[in-house]
Amino acid sequence: MKTNCPDCGQPLEYSYADSGEDVDCPHCDVAFMLPARLALEPDKVAPPPKKPPTPPNPNKKLINAASTFSCLSLLCVFVPYVGLLIAVPMWIAGFVLCIMLLVKGQYSSGAGTMVFLFLLVPFAWALRLGYALGDPATTPRKPLPPSA
Repeated sequence: MKTNCPDCGQPLEYSYADSGEDVDCPHCDVAFMLPARLALEPDKVAPPPKKPPTPPNPNKKLINAASTFSCLSLLCVFVPYVGLLIAVPMWIAGFVLCIMLLVKGQYSSGAGTMVFLFLLVPFAWALRLGYALGDPATTPRKPLPPSA
């Protein structure tokens, strides 16, 4: 182990067994106590084990795109007339992306749930289109006037 004399600053070497002992500096004859050794010297402390980096999911962009298209195609249903024209291409693109994810085995990404939701979106379109066109089956009825 190594230390420096507190008086003259000269380097001294000593053994682990001598740590904590009073010694005289061989250069200036000043008595001082050798530093006690820590459990592990800082230069011999083992570095913390490195976690292996998590490999990036190569389908992350595909997953994000599929979920974005699913949300947008459903939200476009609520925009009268033009919303359906915008929603249909987004629905088709999102549905194809979900099928691609399922083919790649990305079941944990929620692709199966998105496919299920994509199958429900056309029903929402049909309802919305019925409201927009005034379909009597989907348009709320006005209450009948009270009879006299």
